[in-house]
Amino acid sequence: MPTLVLDRRSGVIVVEPGRIDEYATSRGYQMAPAILDGDVCVKLLDAGCWVATAQYV
Repeated sequence: MPTLVLDRRSGVIVVEPGRIDEYATSRGYQMAPAILDGDVCVKLLDAGCWVATAQYV
């Protein structure tokens, strides 16, 4: 299932193949559940700082 990722620093939105947990783990991010604009998603954290938001497409 593809994952939609919004990078908070650059504002770039990309669609990545695979699961959110695989994407986060491969980049060293921690995950925290979140609801943004009514959508269930995951905040991706780097050393505790929110760097991106991800959700399934």
